[in-house]
Amino acid sequence: MQSALVDAWKKLDDLGDDVLRNDPEALKKINDFDAETGGRFDELGDEYMNTPDPHKKGWVDHLEKRTVDGKVRKAGDNADKFKSFDTNDKVPSRYTDDSRFDELAYDPAEGKIKPETRQEAMAGLEAESQGLIDGPISPGFLK
Repeated sequence: MQSALVDAWKKLDDLGDDVLRNDPEALKKINDFDAETGGRFDELGDEYMNTPDPHKKGWVDHLEKRTVDGKVRKAGDNADKFKSFDTNDKVPSRYTDDSRFDELAYDPAEGKIKPETRQEAMAGLEAESQGLIDGPISPGFLK
């Protein structure tokens, strides 16, 4: 395990990162992703380095749920953490930080944002962020 963390540290060092190199949990996630995808972390180096420092930990936390070659590596197994998306407080900030989130989650037929429409907005933003669909998405796209 120690050598794996050293490998992950070297990858971040090669990228000039000084945010997560001292975070063993982040190093493990980087190493796990790299091992499970045949070294694909290197392909994401530019994307990682263009992520603002305050968001890098969240970016690494999300590695396990990225699609690779069009396949989901790990399904969103955090349902227990978000039993209901009845408020934006329960939605991960990577989605609510997007200025379009409330507009995307709004259900005009009911005149409000519902848990289901929050999930639709999250799915759309995630697909857009992973390049699975062309962006920017708009409310009509999700319906």
